[in-house]
This record gives sequence, structure tokens and C-alpha cells, in this order.
Amino acid sequence: MLDVHVTMFPSSSDPDEAGIDYCRQYVAAQLAAGASPQQILSSFGVEAAEAATIGDAAEAAEGQAGEALVRRVLAQVRAVQDEALPRALMAAVHAGQTAEALALMEAGAPWDAIDSFGHSAGAIALRDGNTALLDALLEAGSSSVLWEVDRASRSEAVTAATDSGTAADRDDAAATAGPAEAAHEACFGHSLHSDFLQQRLRFEEGRLMDELDRPVMMAWEAPLMEAHAAALCPEEGGARVLNLGFGLGLVDTALQRRRPASHTIVEPHADVLLAMRRGGWLERAGVTVLQGTWQGVLPPLCDEADPPFDAIFFDTFAEGADELFRFHELLPGLLRPGGVYSYFNGIASHDAFLHRVYCEAARRHLHSLGLTATFEPVRVSVAPGTWEGAEAGRNWWALEHYSLPVCVRRRREEGEADG
Repeated sequence: MLDVHVTMFPSSSDPDEAGIDYCRQYVAAQLAAGASPQQILSSFGVEAAEAATIGDAAEAAEGQAGEALVRRVLAQVRAVQDEALPRALMAAVHAGQTAEALALMEAGAPWDAIDSFGHSAGAIALRDGNTALLDALLEAGSSSVLWEVDRASRSEAVTAATDSGTAADRDDAAATAGPAEAAHEACFGHSLHSDFLQQRLRFEEGRLMDELDRPVMMAWEAPLMEAHAAALCPEEGGARVLNLGFGLGLVDTALQRRRPASHTIVEPHADVLLAMRRGGWLERAGVTVLQGTWQGVLPPLCDEADPPFDAIFFDTFAEGADELFRFHELLPGLLRPGGVYSYFNGIASHDAFLHRVYCEAARRHLHSLGLTATFEPVRVSVAPGTWEGAEAGRNWWALEHYSLPVCVRRRREEGEADG
């Protein structure tokens, strides 16, 4: 097994500076404890000749940790974390050596390691039915997602405080929220939504497309929306429902068939609102259309004495996991105890393992907010030609089954089950 130090610091988007402050502190502490520069380098696996050369230079720096020593420690740690550990993990996974793989993860091997063919450790564990390894990878992956969500939230707080408020407000926010950093590129980044709202949309036969030829909603999703409506309103009549994102109106039509007591729709796009007006939705009895983004129109509803909705569905476009999880923070003020929440579960639907990672992250996040989430499998059928004319690479659904979230807000007497 590879002999490595436990991970010293997480990976960063800035590879040149990631962990440099930590390394300076670590090296200074080791020197203060009596370790020589050469001993420090040797403990990280640096070859003796190189360790001696850098160590001699560091000792000449009048007792202070020379920058070359600190940089070499950083480079060695990164080489282990970013190169040696992923390679060793993938070798263990391919060989079916579960104990070795788990030990490598404990030593800091990244959960999203891939081999030379682009296959992830999680995909192989899923294919081979390796439950122990898959569970460990899901735990590490979902923890990483939740960390990214928290980082994006703190970055948003700093940005908001910088753009408005007093100087004291900005200083307080910066002190408590940490540095503003870029959100995770693949599944994060709500700035895309503001760009989408400025686009002209096209209503075609069985689909709604944006200016970039991305499918906003397609007819093949109709059975999924029927399943969502049934989960949200298992009994006809009486429910107060909220839907975020009208699109083609598939879920709202399904909800209307279940005769809700009230039906609130949040829709921000001007072209969709025009289509809703033409379809009579703005005048339909029992239907209230809130024109604007959910970030703008929903927070005031959270101030009501009692949560106003029995069932809530979230299906916006061009918003990432950071915005989905930020919406989840509003649920305690919007959804009554015993009420049901669901969302269109399309994040990372190109990869079965990564999709599971986001499901698990959502489950854990919702549990922390007082909701118990389960995922019901629904078979997906997409007809040939469905993606014709869509943006290259936008055949984004690669899974045989859709994991339909059913999230019930726990009543106080139900207590807190383990997450």
C-alpha cells in the first residue's frame, strides 16, 4: 500500500497558492519543535539528495523557514494528493481491493478520481456492486457537494454585503462569511439564470427551447410530471400547492387535475408569462401567478405565521445546485409540517454515480432542515429524435430510471431520526 501522510488541506481552484499558508505554519511549527529542514522533507518522501540541498539552504535562512522549503513541502503534498493517491485508488478499485481503496480514501484520495479512460471510482463501484466502496464514495462526494454549497452561500453573502450596505456591514459580512470564491463550475453558478431570463424562447412542437438551442422543457417529461403531481397530492382536493417554473405547464396541468384548494405558480420569464396569459392561466380560478424570480417573490411568504403550502415543486432552468439548496433553506417557512416537497431531479443526469452523489447531498441537506427525503425510481422513455435540433451534447439524460424525490416535512412529535 502507498505510504502517505493524511491530507493536509483540501484541493483548491488556485493550484499555485492552495495550502501555502498552512505549509508555512506547519514547517514553522516543525522547526520550532526541533526538526531539521532535511528531516521535514524526508518525512514527506523527498529524496535524500534533494532534501539535503534544500535543507542546507533553509538552515542558512537564520532559523526561519525558507520559502524554498515551504514550496517544496507544498509541491510534495500536492503530488501525493493530486497524482499518486488518485492513481493508487483507481488501481485498487480496478483490482477489486476494497480494503486498500478505503484506506487510500482515508489517506486523502479524492472521491472523484478517474482513470485514463475517464471512468470514475464511483462508476466502477456501482457497476461492480461494491456496496462498501460505493457508500464511502457517496459519503465523501456528498460531503464535498455540501461544502461547495456552503462556500457558494458564504461567497454570495460577501458579494451582497460588498454591493450594498454600510462599510461596517461589509466588514462584518466579510469577517463571518469568508473569502468570495468561484462556485463549482459543473453544477453550480446561478449567474446563468439572469442570462437565460434575457433570452427569447421558442415554443416548438413538444418542447420549449432557448436561444442557445438548449431544451428548457420537453414533452417526454410529461409522465415524470404526472408522477410528481401524484406524489405531491396523493388525494384529490384540498391541497395548497406551489410550483416554481411553469415551462410547458406539464406539472401545473397535472396538479390542476388533482383539484387543489389553491395553486400558486412562480414564473420569471417574459415569454413564458405571455404564453401563460394566452393560455388563460392568469385568469384561471384558484390560480395565483407570481411574476418574478423565486428569490424575489417568496421570502415575504416565509414571514406568515403559519407555512402557507401543503405541497411544493421546484423546477427552474439555468440554476445550479447552489440555488436549489438555497431554496431548500426557505422550506421551513413555506411548507407546513406533514407537507410534501419535490423537485425536478436532473442534476448530473449524464452520470449515474455523480447523480447519486447529488441525491445523497440533497437528502442530507433536507434532513438538516427537518425534511425526510426518499427517492422513488420511475422508468424513463425517450423517443428517438427527441434531441434532434438541440444544442450539440444536450442529450443530457443518460439514465434508465428517474429518481423522484419525495420529501416530507417532519412533524415536531416525530423527532429527529439519524441523518
